[in-house]
Amino acid sequence: MFSLAKILHVLAVGLWFGSGTFFTFVVGLSLFRTFEEETAKPAPERPYWLPLPPQLDKPRPSDEFPKPLSKEQGGRIFGAAVGPMFRPYYLLQVACGGLGLLTGLLWFGGGGVHRARGVVLLLALIGAGAGWWLEGEVEALREKRSATSDAVLTSESPSSEQVRAAEEARATFGTWHTYSLFTNFGTLALVTAAMAMAAFLPSKSGE
Repeated sequence: MFSLAKILHVLAVGLWFGSGTFFTFVVGLSLFRTFEEETAKPAPERPYWLPLPPQLDKPRPSDEFPKPLSKEQGGRIFGAAVGPMFRPYYLLQVACGGLGLLTGLLWFGGGGVHRARGVVLLLALIGAGAGWWLEGEVEALREKRSATSDAVLTSESPSSEQVRAAEEARATFGTWHTYSLFTNFGTLALVTAAMAMAAFLPSKSGE
């Protein structure tokens, strides 16, 4: 039973660390960079399957919009691509965090690194829950940002009120998106510490 607890602990923390790191620093960054680079190209340099919409082939309505404006397309594609991944991503984090914490608490009474492990995993699990909640808030703000931006981009002569509403929505989205990113980074830092602590599991129960 003791060996099973150690196996489950290492598998849970290892999967949490590996999936979180890969999704954040490989999948996320790679997709964002690729979409941004492709949509920054002028129309003649684009492949036929990624045409430049006429609504984005014009000067920026304001400084809150990307430069060049065509990058807006990349941001929309990125959001559509990664959006469906967040629910399973956070479900996996919470599941791994819960299992890692439950098994880690078996050695909490041993003090030292074992006590620290429990605290770190608890904070990481709280971070994962907070990140999940934040992602829901960010998604709602993303929809508002898209709606207000579309009202400006699809209009031949947007009003100052429409532009101001889009600017406010984009700025608010950017702020909350930053909160979400740093919460994820903080959680991954804690999981990295827990992964390192897995090298110091007790050799037998009670040690």
